[in-house]
Amino acid sequence: MSNDTNRVEEFNDSWKGRGSLKQLVDELMRQKESRIDFVADVRHLKIEMNGGVKLVPLTSQALEWMPNGTMDFNKSAYHQLAGKCSPSVPTKLSTK
Repeated sequence: MSNDTNRVEEFNDSWKGRGSLKQLVDELMRQKESRIDFVADVRHLKIEMNGGVKLVPLTSQALEWMPNGTMDFNKSAYHQLAGKCSPSVPTKLSTK
């Protein structure tokens, strides 16, 4: 066996009980492909707060990037929005 093959087997052994390296890579690729990251004109969106914060498209331009109609406002989005506010909002406050 080559040295590289030994390293891969060693790494796979360290993941025992958590799935294979291939499963990990497949899951990371699935997450990467399903992630949506875009910059939107706020005039084309509204925010709904009904059991959670969601972005809702108001125009066909926004709907083009949000085919499911709404998008959950996740922790990363809170941090991005907090950093764009003037004055900026401390991120520990933006996720409450």
